[in-house]
Amino acid sequence: MPLLETLHIYCSDLEILRDAHYSNSSMNHFHQTSKQIAEMINRYIAPISCKQLPMLIVPSANEVMVGKEEHWQGKLTYVPTGHGLSKGVN
Repeated sequence: MPLLETLHIYCSDLEILRDAHYSNSSMNHFHQTSKQIAEMINRYIAPISCKQLPMLIVPSANEVMVGKEEHWQGKLTYVPTGHGLSKGVN
């Protein structure tokens, strides 16, 4: 696995919603997709052989997550930093 320090994850919209820039269906889909990605990242548990995780930035969900070792299992997971993107993380 490559040694990445930071990974930015950008969501896309459905092809049928590409022209609907400000419609409810387009924004709703984009919001739901961003939320699901953030939830999946929060549930991720790295394989035991993994020694580090890159910082993940999901701009559309305003989430910044870092890898942290769970002491009771010794495995790496992602935890939100609580800072979001307002602290200038790029």
